[in-house]
Amino acid sequence: MKGKNRYIVLYALICLPVYSSAQDLKLIDNVNDEDLLRIRTKAMEHYAGLHRLKASGPLAALAPQDAHILFDWPLRSSGDYDGIPNYYMIQNYVDDDTSGIVIEYNCGNRAYNGHKGTDINPWPFWWHMMDRDYVYVVAAAPGIVIDVFDGNNNDQNCSCTGNNNVVAIMHADSSVSIYYHIKDNSALVKENDLVWQGQPIATVGSSGCSSNPHLHFEVRDKNNTLIDPWIGPNPANDCNNRNEDSWWINQKPYWEPQINRVMTHSAQPSLQGYNNNDNFCASGESVLAKNNFAPGETVFIGIAMHDYLDNSTVSYTVTFPNGTIVSGSNTNTSGNNNPRRYLVFSLLLPSNAPAGTYRIDASYQGIVSTHYFSVNCIANYSLTGTLGGSRGYIASNTIQSDATLPNGSKIKMQAANNIQLNPGFTAVAGTVFKARIKDCNYTE
Repeated sequence: MKGKNRYIVLYALICLPVYSSAQDLKLIDNVNDEDLLRIRTKAMEHYAGLHRLKASGPLAALAPQDAHILFDWPLRSSGDYDGIPNYYMIQNYVDDDTSGIVIEYNCGNRAYNGHKGTDINPWPFWWHMMDRDYVYVVAAAPGIVIDVFDGNNNDQNCSCTGNNNVVAIMHADSSVSIYYHIKDNSALVKENDLVWQGQPIATVGSSGCSSNPHLHFEVRDKNNTLIDPWIGPNPANDCNNRNEDSWWINQKPYWEPQINRVMTHSAQPSLQGYNNNDNFCASGESVLAKNNFAPGETVFIGIAMHDYLDNSTVSYTVTFPNGTIVSGSNTNTSGNNNPRRYLVFSLLLPSNAPAGTYRIDASYQGIVSTHYFSVNCIANYSLTGTLGGSRGYIASNTIQSDATLPNGSKIKMQAANNIQLNPGFTAVAGTVFKARIKDCNYTE
């Protein structure tokens, strides 16, 4: 069997935590009046066609009369990123105060003065993720595309100059969802297209007034009034004074602590760079991803956190091919909840480190994320018997197997040339099995 399914790859040995970065600096994001005026004009032009579709066409009965549309999440990871635990974090919500005080729906300050949308960033290494088209912008609800403005060629200006690339969609209740800062020339739809919920419409970019790749998701009702789709969990924690209820099908929690990704690096990576205006820029990002090491090398283990809560701990273990286990941890004692954090630990491989595939298990809030890497990548694996638990195999040539994968096992195979499943190979219900044809050095 040959395959291109994705999975994560780990590396490890003797550990020291060496680096922790909160990255709490302000991000730049703005939407100009020219965009809003153009979209409003297009919305008025499309009202008649929308009503006809509602009456007898494919949008009929999508929203009851006088009810508003409900949105699904406006981003999806691509197939090249489907083995990674998570791909986004929320930087800014809508500013729901009109008096100059910054306050969002949950009565916190995760916004900035006058912000009119939700800023959702790919995370970590957002420039790398943008360059490889790892995150799609998708239609949050079915509707008609009423505006596509693309081709501004300014995805990496890291400033507030130039025009946004944007897609706008009108829905059955005549509300409009707007998707700003899409990647240059990435629009997959055109004006008057009918789109369905979850349909890819572009990829995430950083066009226009934008300091880093992200989606600015903005909602306007049929009267062009700004809507905040988020609602507080109770009256004491609801500072949304724009609308009375949530516009999400399933509203995500305000803090959603989890591990986004576990990686290995050849040296300490850099996740951000600054120009003279203190903005995030692509030139400062250095991923330095590496998945195959030699004995005696230092492996840098990176753990990307999404909503790293105060006084919480992320821990990890590295399991060698011979069963040796090393571990490490980090506790957030910053006094704050951090929307994003990237932790880096160094692991010095001993000079006699055994060849084979190593497993990293990172744990946070009861969730375990696994990554595999290799040392002196073995040429061939022949796998037989029962393969239970969480196991990974990386080969520079071939993997063949007639093994049995019991319920609950999580098996990942990566070989440069061939993966062969022989007669007798069995994967029962409840098994997670992934295989891909990639060499030992491959990393997403």
